[in-house]
Amino acid sequence: ELRRVARPGGTVAVRDSDRRDFSRVYPGLTAFHGRDTRIGWEVSARSGPWRGAAEWLDARFDGSGGSPDRHARGGYVEAVRLLSPGLEAVAQLQTFDPDTSRVDRSDLNALTLGANWTPRGTRNRWQFDVVFRRERRGERPNDAVQLQYQHFLTPAPR
Repeated sequence: ELRRVARPGGTVAVRDSDRRDFSRVYPGLTAFHGRDTRIGWEVSARSGPWRGAAEWLDARFDGSGGSPDRHARGGYVEAVRLLSPGLEAVAQLQTFDPDTSRVDRSDLNALTLGANWTPRGTRNRWQFDVVFRRERRGERPNDAVQLQYQHFLTPAPR
């Protein structure tokens, strides 16, 4: 039996910020004052041995009292194929631009290829990934091999 399920979703968040520290994303922006607006959408789908997901986030920071304006955006598209019970192949494309007014080494595109292994009867998952990163300007050698472990607090959905 071929089963197909798709689920869309979305989020909107608006807040007024007073002295919020965004310096990890925007160097020097340690005390942001102004309106922070974020809009996101997501979709996930499942069909037979395939599942996929995509997410997009658009954030606008409208500064006041000397804080600058910023516009950030990013997202990913992921495809997963069940190879055998508990073993999956994964491919993911990602993009992130923390300041759309500038093209610099913080603008990132990445391709992740990997495998997930979830032993049957457990709430544990091991992920092995190879990540190929490319900056839009000033590329640096920062590709990565990652081994991650997850423990689920709730039983896996059937």
